[in-house]
Amino acid sequence: MNAVIPDLNVTISHPRWTCVLDPTLALSRYGLPLVKQLNEVMELWVGRELWHILDNTYFYLEQPESLLLNRFASASETTEDRARVQEIVWALREWERIRMETDLSGLKLFWIGDRLGESLLPAEADAKMIWRYEAFAESLAGSPDDRTAFNEVLLTAFRDVVALAAAQGSAFILTQLPEGATASSSPVICNALGGWGVPCKAIPAQDPWAALERDCLRRLVARAGLVKWFWAGLRLVVLHLLVNNTAIASSDSKNVSSEGPFFAEESLLDLAEHQKPAINFWQSAQAFWYSL
Repeated sequence: MNAVIPDLNVTISHPRWTCVLDPTLALSRYGLPLVKQLNEVMELWVGRELWHILDNTYFYLEQPESLLLNRFASASETTEDRARVQEIVWALREWERIRMETDLSGLKLFWIGDRLGESLLPAEADAKMIWRYEAFAESLAGSPDDRTAFNEVLLTAFRDVVALAAAQGSAFILTQLPEGATASSSPVICNALGGWGVPCKAIPAQDPWAALERDCLRRLVARAGLVKWFWAGLRLVVLHLLVNNTAIASSDSKNVSSEGPFFAEESLLDLAEHQKPAINFWQSAQAFWYSL
């Protein structure tokens, strides 16, 4: 009698890449297409300030120039300025339409809001991640910044994104090169990081580690059906942060228990006020970027 060998199905799962969307990318003509398609192959996060902007679309549709760099929001408006303003208006209306038509959880985005009830976190989220995020953001807010190039809205939006990426360790920031970028250009968010004392280094195209990671990410982007946007002019950039993880790990173990702020009902901003970090977690931090 022949033994019947049952079918054997083997499923191999790989951890998903985690990235945080730069607010200027989210508010560009590429933002929503990226969100709608990349969420199938990556874990996508957005910053708190982006939702504040989207909650006030009436104001920003009336004054879209308030989302430009200060040096662009001047009396001497150029063709480039007008094009960027039109792009912001279009993006705001599209985000507004999507939010009215779709449950936000359907976008498969994650974020940390002002309160836990206003946040959307993965099921496997680390209970201490919220405290790390608030600590990184608060520490960065206390650092010097470049207020000549950025307004407060953009500075806050950049701070949220940078803190989110730092709090998650392996996450990277997905940003872009500006229109008309030259060989010496860098992503706009790098200017903000430089103002906070965090140097940004461009990684050469021939770097073997960047080449390996770039190949993996390009495969995911192609699988998500986004290649056509590159042909249309999208110039994506991957930005990695290197921060003082030892200090933050030591600090959060002293301040937060496993039943700590993750389950609290109080405002997360109040939580940050109660537990302000005693040290600058951004001391000796570095950022590295390469074009995808």
